[in-house]
Amino acid sequence: MVCATALSGTDTACGVARWADRLRRRPDTRLAAFRDAGDHAQPLWRRDDINPLSSSSLAGDGVSYTVASGAPGPGAAGLSLLVFDPADGHTINSYPLPQATGYPVGVSVGHDRSVVTATSEGQVYSFAPK
Repeated sequence: MVCATALSGTDTACGVARWADRLRRRPDTRLAAFRDAGDHAQPLWRRDDINPLSSSSLAGDGVSYTVASGAPGPGAAGLSLLVFDPADGHTINSYPLPQATGYPVGVSVGHDRSVVTATSEGQVYSFAPK
């Protein structure tokens, strides 16, 4: 999952760049997945209804997290932690980040599957696995 203006592929064995694609920059990002197709990025899926505000974190087979604009529910304001399936992008769950201010600075997943996200204003939100 990416939230970027450009993508590139690098051979991790030798550090040589394999490909680079410029993306059309848009003021509103969308949740999307790409596959490394050797010499280019192959789009897999795109969610036009989700506006991700952080990089996505993969938490194992079938589960990824990102912070998105809007609390759970249509037209809701605020921020939420979105849980989605990286294979096709469908929403698994969404958790509001109460009174979140500032910008999300990322999502971290612990070895015990706990999830933590924080904002630029120092708010920290932690979610324990069920």
